[in-house]
Amino acid sequence: MVCLRRLGAAALALFLFLGPAPRAAAESGGPAPEIAVSDWAGLKAALRDCQEQGGRIRLESDIEIDENFDYGGLGLPPVTVDCGEYTIHIKARTPGHQVTFICTDDTLTFTGAGGEDGLLHVCPGGWLGINSIVIQAGSGNAVVQENGGVLVVDQPEPQVEGEIKYADTPTLVPGGSGGIPACSAPEETATLEELARLLPATAKIRVNWQGSMTRTVDQPVEWELAAAEEDLAARRRTVAAGRYVGPLAAAGLEDVRAGECGLLAPPQALVVFPVDGAAMRYADFRTNNGKITVASFDFFAAPGVETSRVLVSQDEGASWAPAEEGSDRHQKPDAGGIYDHTVYPSSLTGEPWFLVELVYPGGRLVHTDVIACDAGQARPVDYIDGHRGGGEPLLPGPPTATPGPAQEGGVGSLPAITQSPTPVPVPTEPPADPIVPQGVGSVQPPQEGQSSPVPAQPAVPAQAAPGGLAPAAQVALGCAAVAVVGVGAAAALNPGLLKKLLRLFKKK
Repeated sequence: MVCLRRLGAAALALFLFLGPAPRAAAESGGPAPEIAVSDWAGLKAALRDCQEQGGRIRLESDIEIDENFDYGGLGLPPVTVDCGEYTIHIKARTPGHQVTFICTDDTLTFTGAGGEDGLLHVCPGGWLGINSIVIQAGSGNAVVQENGGVLVVDQPEPQVEGEIKYADTPTLVPGGSGGIPACSAPEETATLEELARLLPATAKIRVNWQGSMTRTVDQPVEWELAAAEEDLAARRRTVAAGRYVGPLAAAGLEDVRAGECGLLAPPQALVVFPVDGAAMRYADFRTNNGKITVASFDFFAAPGVETSRVLVSQDEGASWAPAEEGSDRHQKPDAGGIYDHTVYPSSLTGEPWFLVELVYPGGRLVHTDVIACDAGQARPVDYIDGHRGGGEPLLPGPPTATPGPAQEGGVGSLPAITQSPTPVPVPTEPPADPIVPQGVGSVQPPQEGQSSPVPAQPAVPAQAAPGGLAPAAQVALGCAAVAVVGVGAAAALNPGLLKKLLRLFKKK
């Protein structure tokens, strides 16, 4: 037993001397690998690979980034992106896609010729955030920001050799949360003037100027509704556009007028036209491998809703089924009169259609408009008026159902539901990429789960294993095995250390 204890002590000493296993790249002692890339898919994959083991990436052409992307973290290995004579252009399929490079210890370096376009170039609608990285341009510009693009230079500032060419004017960035504002147009709304009175007089913005971003402020807006006249006449949902007006006084730029600034996007407001008081407001989808796993909806509804259920159709409205069995929800509106409902479908694919069916007292039914979703892109693709308002139920009632009283327009035959499970909060998915710096974007923290107490188990007396070894002896034997392996490793890495360990055993 004394010998086993000595071997265990030796194993511990060896581990403390050698430390944790180093990275494979460091063990090899060779140069970091170089990866040649010619498009964004290649550059993104190379950055992810090098984030683990370090390396050098060489551009073979100009590259355009047109999606959200974050790179960064703590204690990362050195990575160099050699742009040579080429440029990385930050664009956006839709305004506001953010690209962020942040390394707390300057381990990410961009190097290259520079010139007029720079190594990193922010195009109109693009968004770039940089923090504590190294940018080395041989001449001219290191970073370029065009008017209408967003460039956020966070602290600590990057180490830059070359010029940062900022935009000529501030860029106005929509600053609200939860999507663009939405209003519900009553049935008596008939003119553009009446519609304009429903829209907000101000819009929330932030101002990007010389690498910094202001807090969110309210800026006056004038709405340009001529393009919405046809939609108003047909009572179709529409997005009204406007323009910011007046000086940027709330943002501390009293001498700058909003009309002279670049825009990440113009002010917008959603206008919906309810039927029987119901209209879909927004929808949000989350997917896993191209399958919808979470679907969230909020919607306008006339007061008095008892229960809502989300229905789905995978044959363009020919037939409907519950998006999630047992997900009917008792409803109470928020302070703004908006209702919401989240379901967890069973891996829907393709372009399913969704609507919300509302149950009022007496079994009266009202339906929102239909929303079609692209499961691959996790986004709405169309709003469809079919099945709107009151009408016959889309689902058959239970066999024992008692029809509710007939309503005007043939509404209602499914009885109100009196019980439903408590809705489950929408889980917050972890970000695909590690860090979004403050001022550039935000990552919502995951909700803390609650764990149920585990009942205490009665103590079980230690028993000898087959063969007669007690648990303490088994532990000591395991330590001995570790020591043998460790000593073998020491012999290969450091013969002198092995001799010292053997002398240690002789002394004891």
